[in-house]
Amino acid sequence: MGKMPDRAFDVALLPVLGVLGSEAMRCWSRRAACLAPTLAPLHLQSIAWIDMLASSCLGDVPDGWTLLGVRSSA
Repeated sequence: MGKMPDRAFDVALLPVLGVLGSEAMRCWSRRAACLAPTLAPLHLQSIAWIDMLASSCLGDVPDGWTLLGVRSSA
């Protein structure tokens, strides 16, 4: 189990740390939401690159569902 803080300063610091931590998470989430439209096409394009590399290096042939997904994301 955890140990309760001994000093009053430590007890007072806990809510401050909670508020600062939640504010930091909110800022990260807002930043991620702003970057999502920019990064989504790159992520979807990686499917096509991975399939091409797998086909050329490993001889793996993508199935119809994979080709449908690559085509619809391009």
